[in-house]
Order: sequence, then structure tokens, then C-alpha cells
Amino acid sequence: MSLKAALRTQAKLFIYGRCPGLAGSFPYFGTKVYFPPNDYIFKEACRQGIYEQDTLRALQAFAKPDTMIFDIGGNIGLLSASIVAVCPSCSVISFEPSPTVLPFLKKTVESSPHAARWKLFDCALSDKEGIASFSSPPTALSAFGGLKNTGRVAGGEVVEVRLRTLDNIWTELGQPRVSVLKIDTEGHELPVLLGAEACIASTRPAIVMEWNRVNLAASDCDPTSLMRWADSHAYEVYTLLGGTPVLSANAMTVMLAALNHENFILLPR
Repeated sequence: MSLKAALRTQAKLFIYGRCPGLAGSFPYFGTKVYFPPNDYIFKEACRQGIYEQDTLRALQAFAKPDTMIFDIGGNIGLLSASIVAVCPSCSVISFEPSPTVLPFLKKTVESSPHAARWKLFDCALSDKEGIASFSSPPTALSAFGGLKNTGRVAGGEVVEVRLRTLDNIWTELGQPRVSVLKIDTEGHELPVLLGAEACIASTRPAIVMEWNRVNLAASDCDPTSLMRWADSHAYEVYTLLGGTPVLSANAMTVMLAALNHENFILLPR
């Protein structure tokens, strides 16, 4: 990082993170994004400039005009805010169950100039409906919350959250055309896919997802299960960075063990 970029980052961290009267929100792709004190994701956005730019590029590349994009695991809404801005004919649905971040995300969505095309569901997605325990970390680290405690951060509490299936919500929305699913649920990605069978079969969206071996272990999920799911649903798996095809369960194991890849794109055959 250059000196100029480093100074710009520090200025953002101070102005929007600590400056009286300004702290607690920052402008991002034309939307004022609200966040908890000392928020990890806000700090990452300041450091990166554009948060998870490679993921945003993938979402933008596969978003089709006049379709819906599902952001599953929305946190403070950075990816949703950016994609609804750069894809002006698309609608975005954010899903976020964390009680520590929900008030901030709700405020962001409601005040966004794109609110007509951006909606929020305050629930976790899974393969069934009901109520589940949710491991909620300290507020500043809400990005690491999930249905299982992954052990990546210490502290926090266990709360109850509502479970929904994407299929039921998709049906309630009128079964719209969906071009992209983005899934980042701290190890619970496979149940999300299993609860979206009808939506995926009907709309064949691109799927951009995290697949992290530490998170998967906490959920007792076999890392190679993604390859079996993809094969049975006629999807191909690629790394997000570089677009390398993942051709076998063994290749997936090697990639995750090397920790060079944890974000993947699934494309219909």
C-alpha cells in the first residue's frame, strides 16, 4: 500500500469510525452504510477501498438485467449496496439473522436511494424452517457469527433466530427470475443450497460462495460435499480468483488445505 493510500485509509477510519458527529456511517456506492462501533467489516472496507472487489466483479459479471440477486449473509450490506448500485435494473434481497448487526442494516436499506430495489429478510437460511441457536460474537465482530460457533473469535452469546428456506421465500416473492446467489454463512452453505432446490432448478443462477474448511468443520460438513452437490445438480465449480476449474473432490481438498482458495463460483452446465 502506498503512503497516499495508507493516509487515505487512516483518514476514513478516523472520520467515520471515531469522529464525533460523523462516526457510525460512511458513504459507499451512493448509500450511507451504518455499522456498529469498531466494526471489522467497516475497517476492511476502508483498507480495501472496495470491499471484496473480486466478489463484486463476479456478481456484476453474472447479474442479468431485470433479475433478482440474493445476498445470503449480508452483514452490514456492503456487497448488496454495491451491486444494487452497479446493476440498475436488478433487485437485491439481503438475508441477515445477526441481532447485533440487523438494526444497522435495516437503517441502511431503509435510507438507501435504491430502497425500492433492495429488501431485507431478517432470518437465517437453511434446509428447513423453524427456530435455531445462533452464535453471536461481540458486536464489532458480527461478521463471524453463524449457526455454529466456529471458534474463530472469542466471546459473544448464543441467541435464537428464525430459520427459513430460500424456496419458500422465493415462492412468496412470486418465483422471480434469479441470476445470482451469493452465500456466505460461516459453514452453513450446504443447507442453504439444499433449501433452495426449486429456485435453483427453475432459474439456474450463478452461485458465488465461501467454502472455508474451518467453518465447515464446525458444522461437521465434509468439504468435498460441494463437489457431490455440484455434480448432482449439473454445476461446474471454479475458484473465484483466477477462475481455475475444480474438477474433483481431491482437487477441492488440496485447494482448501493450501488455504489459497476459499471462495468459489458455481456455474450451470
